[in-house]
Amino acid sequence: MNSTRQDAPEEEWFSALLVFLVDSAKDPDFHKCLRSLVVFKSTGFDDATNKAREIGTQRAVAESIRDKEGVAEVELTFCYVETLDAIGPEIVGQEVWSALSDAVEDIRVDPLRVPSQTI
Repeated sequence: MNSTRQDAPEEEWFSALLVFLVDSAKDPDFHKCLRSLVVFKSTGFDDATNKAREIGTQRAVAESIRDKEGVAEVELTFCYVETLDAIGPEIVGQEVWSALSDAVEDIRVDPLRVPSQTI
């Protein structure tokens, strides 16, 4: 039986909050936790879980920094997928992360504020 494109499940957007341990063999006191929100397409929660784990594993390898002798200057270790959410077939305008906080001291209405950029 031939499988057609119509038989394939539709891909939807998902977001996953990945958790990494960041440390260094050169500085035994350096230990950080990195939480990173990624967005990707998948065909369902099982496939999305596998893709999120794959993204985390690949990122840990790609972003670890080693010296000439192979000793980790900065090493990312993928720990787990903290959250996995289906966004839907469209991503434009969809919320993928939010946080409610009591820290309101430095917050003021400024719709024209220039956002910081990390990349």
